[in-house]
Amino acid sequence: REALQGLRRGYYGAVTFMDQQVGRILGALDQLGLRSNTIVVFASDHGYLLGEHHMWKKNLLWEEAIRGPLMISAPGFPAGTAVDHVVELVDIYPTLVELAGLPQEPLAQGQSLVPLLRVPEARLERADALIQTSRGFGLRVPGWAYMWYPPSAKRPEASAMVYDMRKDPNQYTNLAGREAYQKVEQDLHARLIQRIEDARSAPGRRARRVK
Repeated sequence: REALQGLRRGYYGAVTFMDQQVGRILGALDQLGLRSNTIVVFASDHGYLLGEHHMWKKNLLWEEAIRGPLMISAPGFPAGTAVDHVVELVDIYPTLVELAGLPQEPLAQGQSLVPLLRVPEARLERADALIQTSRGFGLRVPGWAYMWYPPSAKRPEASAMVYDMRKDPNQYTNLAGREAYQKVEQDLHARLIQRIEDARSAPGRRARRVK
């Protein structure tokens, strides 16, 4: 128990430390008069399980392990605005390109988030997020979370999890396999497979079909 408490203390201490550094950077930009022409993006790669679902660390697809902070400070846009939209880290590059007034790279993955900076209630063309870990794939769409662990040497049978994020945001009740949610599960799985195939067939990537 003491080791687990130490892990939690270390994690939250790291979060607090990073919060302080963000404040120092933004404060320095204000003092130097550079805030009006500087774009700042704060992000991380993933979250961390700290005992939720009786699991620790990462490599699983529950919300605590896949979400990460994404904050953008850009000249000409209001501060302190929260946006409720599913996005991906690959969206950062096209966002910065547009904010900087540069031409977009046509082969780049991702979509610009600038419309959300202008109008937080805006809807982008892609409204889902693909997640991959060493064990499986996840798909987040508005209101739903889907997790799929394909067959492997250790797990000969594929497994899936479906969560209603409006009624069950902590992901306690897996709805996969329930007749009432069969259509939802099928649609989520089809979209996930399409996202995987699209990513693998993107320029510079070798395509490999999954089922």
